[in-house]
Amino acid sequence: MEAKLTELLEVELSPGLRLRDVPMQARLSEAEFSVRLPALRPADLRTLFADAADPALDPEALGRLRFQPVAGFLRGFIDLFFEHGGRYYLVDWKSNWLGDQPEDYDLPGVEAAMRAHHYALQAYLYILAADRFLAQRVPGYAYETHFGGVFYLFLRGVERDNPRRGIYRAHPPLALVEKLRALTVSPKS
Repeated sequence: MEAKLTELLEVELSPGLRLRDVPMQARLSEAEFSVRLPALRPADLRTLFADAADPALDPEALGRLRFQPVAGFLRGFIDLFFEHGGRYYLVDWKSNWLGDQPEDYDLPGVEAAMRAHHYALQAYLYILAADRFLAQRVPGYAYETHFGGVFYLFLRGVERDNPRRGIYRAHPPLALVEKLRALTVSPKS
């Protein structure tokens, strides 16, 4: 297990970015968040993500989720939130078993797991929470300048020498983030 953790610190998440290079004072572990949401239905999620060009996301499946319309506060915890080079990143650890072969953790397998478990929806909600947080705390905050992306690390498949394996990476376009921001605006009475 120790070897796997060392490998995790060494893998290149994006060009020039390794977790070993992020000092402790630039990290927040288990970052708690709370975002106020107006009434939200599964159909709203389908509409929101209808044009998202993310193969890890299935808008039709989101529209088939079964829950009553919810309104109130969405609370959660982001595994790791950090700053590197003036940009902010999110990391979520996943221990899912995707198969016996290393290739099972290549992008198609990772994207399939993201879709099956609705982790991409989780990632977008984390991005919304981070965006709200940064807008309140970073002077002159601009999503495209300050937000670096989100990484879902499937720990069983991450390999230092193959940084494409076991990692889902996303940096949604500003237009989608603006749609997410609109979720937090209470409807007019």
